[in-house]
Amino acid sequence: MTLPFKFHQTKPPNPDILVFFQTLWKREHVPEGYLVIHEKAKSRSHFFKANDLEAAAHTAEVLKDRDNILVAMGLQRGKLSHPQRGAEKGVVAIPGFWFEFDLWNPMRDSKCPRETFPQTREEIIQFLDDSLPKPTVLLDTGGGFHGFWVFKNPLIISSDKDRKEAKALSTAWHNRLANLGIQFNWHFDNVSSLEHLMRIPGTINHKYGTIVTIEQIGETFQEDDLMIFTAGNASGAHKQAANGTDGNTLNPELVKLVNRCTFLKHCEEDAATLSETEWHRMVCILASTGGGPELIHHLSKPYHKYNSDETDKKIQNAIIKNPGPITCEHLKSIWNCGQDCKVTSPIHLLKPTPNPFQPIAVPNQEDEDPEDANVEFEILKDKIPDTPFPWEVFPEQVQACLGDLADALSVSQDMTGVIALVVISSAIGSAVSYVESKKGYTAPINLWLAIIGETGHKKTPTLDILLRPVYEYQKKQNDEAKKQSDQNQGISGSQENENKAQFILNQLFNSANQAQNTKTKTPQPQSQTKPESTYTTDPTIEALLQLLCENAKGILLYQDELSSFLLNFNKYRGGRGG
Repeated sequence: MTLPFKFHQTKPPNPDILVFFQTLWKREHVPEGYLVIHEKAKSRSHFFKANDLEAAAHTAEVLKDRDNILVAMGLQRGKLSHPQRGAEKGVVAIPGFWFEFDLWNPMRDSKCPRETFPQTREEIIQFLDDSLPKPTVLLDTGGGFHGFWVFKNPLIISSDKDRKEAKALSTAWHNRLANLGIQFNWHFDNVSSLEHLMRIPGTINHKYGTIVTIEQIGETFQEDDLMIFTAGNASGAHKQAANGTDGNTLNPELVKLVNRCTFLKHCEEDAATLSETEWHRMVCILASTGGGPELIHHLSKPYHKYNSDETDKKIQNAIIKNPGPITCEHLKSIWNCGQDCKVTSPIHLLKPTPNPFQPIAVPNQEDEDPEDANVEFEILKDKIPDTPFPWEVFPEQVQACLGDLADALSVSQDMTGVIALVVISSAIGSAVSYVESKKGYTAPINLWLAIIGETGHKKTPTLDILLRPVYEYQKKQNDEAKKQSDQNQGISGSQENENKAQFILNQLFNSANQAQNTKTKTPQPQSQTKPESTYTTDPTIEALLQLLCENAKGILLYQDELSSFLLNFNKYRGGRGG
């Protein structure tokens, strides 16, 4: 690459910059791709061929005094135009794994409890020494550390399948480290995206006015070495457990966890007859924690088909394919413990978790009656009773389809049922007649649904999968509208609605990968100058009225965040209500 003139007039770059880039990418087998250097404040990116690391280092040197300069972890397939820096779908290789260990900062983390972050550099260094393989490169960023575990050869991504596997591995690595931090009540940001931006040594962290430095440099890794660690199997102590010599090797905190969690206790006491599904969920709970694989081997030994090597493989596959802790809500769908431990996942029992509904004690108010503290919440519970989802309203094929999808995503079956109601209602529209809500008064049917759950419960991914038929139908309508003439082809309104419903319901099964292939005749679209609108996301009142006038059978309003829906009520009158 030929650098702009101004880049030639600068002194040689800080040697740490070039050493860092070469450690990541100077390999015998590096694919053709582009290294991305990004200016954070200006949101501007610079692209360099992977074999032109000197030019990339010079650019970082020139830009470092005026902005935070970052590097993307994944090589991009092509050079993009300003201001794009590339997305995950364009990554063709990653150098290894990475992670960010941030110290608590009162300016950045004012809304987070101080104890949810490491307090000192020494705590992070001790954590790294005790819990992780020594990173190939460790950077001191001024606000914490960035660690890089570099493969001996980059992980090449040449297909969508490769990309999904690379993403799953990166996510599993992140979750492994994040779950290790949970034992200290530490919160770490998610940095698992393949195009994630990281600090560069020798540049300036303008947030703190410090130079990013290399703390240490170590050896590179065979990919399989880190895969074993990702499955939680770093020390080989599980082999001792398999041989029955594990008396002092089990993590005492995890042993306490088994005794506290009714489901895990069930897995221990009924290990000889445990179902494959229950065993798999137990693995997903424990494998990413320190000492988890050893305990999994210990709990699995009573099973008559137990095999140490086979168990290792299943532990690794479970973590890669199902990253993240299993929720209590999901566990109760396969084995109801009958308990309410006030946590979202058994793994959270490792540390006491405050009850979000428990009032904070106010000092020097001895006359307050503690029994009255939760009255408001109890009233709310009475007004909104906890009732089971009415699965019987669905045909058996729909029930099976949604149940399998819930298992595949490790989410609550109730959530897939609620979202399916959204999809089916958008298919039916106002084909259902008006109902008599009270004597002499009829009203159209409108369905209002909201999903409320903790962060990490996979609400958005589940919505994206089940709403895909609606998106595909809208695309189909848009494509056909471009081709059709202004002549009406005579499809009646009822037949049109039936076509829409048939299309969306068929696609619903396909989205969940459980539908049987059925041959349906694709109807000819009704001639119209504008395509039918199946859904909208953020309309004004005026636009919504127009959409309803143009789509007499109704329309789906979908918003990913409930807060956005509620705040829209204040769009008018200067925020005083609409």
